[in-house]
Amino acid sequence: MSPLEIGILGGIALFFFIALGLPIGVSMGAVAVVGLAAVTNVEAAFSRLAHTSFSMTANYLTAVIPLFVFMGELAYVSGLTREAYSATYKWLGRLPGGLAMATIGGCAGFAAVCGSSEATALTIGSFALPEMRKHKYEKMRKKMRHERRKRGDEQHGEFDLALQRGG
Repeated sequence: MSPLEIGILGGIALFFFIALGLPIGVSMGAVAVVGLAAVTNVEAAFSRLAHTSFSMTANYLTAVIPLFVFMGELAYVSGLTREAYSATYKWLGRLPGGLAMATIGGCAGFAAVCGSSEATALTIGSFALPEMRKHKYEKMRKKMRHERRKRGDEQHGEFDLALQRGG
């Protein structure tokens, strides 16, 4: 078979594995190894698998993400985030979207310190969402959206559109 046919079959197999409920990473890895073995040989496919696995885990940017998530969980369990959010809520809670602005500011500060947007999203997200729910941020957001609709203002912010899409 030609490499094009192998690629097409690999794409079909990928969607089939995902439809079966396999995790996307496992599906992509299996299709990639089998496709590479079909195009070259089995030894080259497994050699490439070993090299890619090592180089991704040895990379600084991907190796530190679990440590940043662990740090965020320690901050959440120790109560540090609860205290930070209650202080922020006292300062900015009276403003519309004050807690969200504080969360974004915290993300910007943490991203400037650690230098990784992925690590920042995982770390801040692991404790920001529970804290925002504790301060009834979801109910406030729904109330504000209801008031906008009542006024006839159908424009939505990026945050509302992301939540409607499930993101």
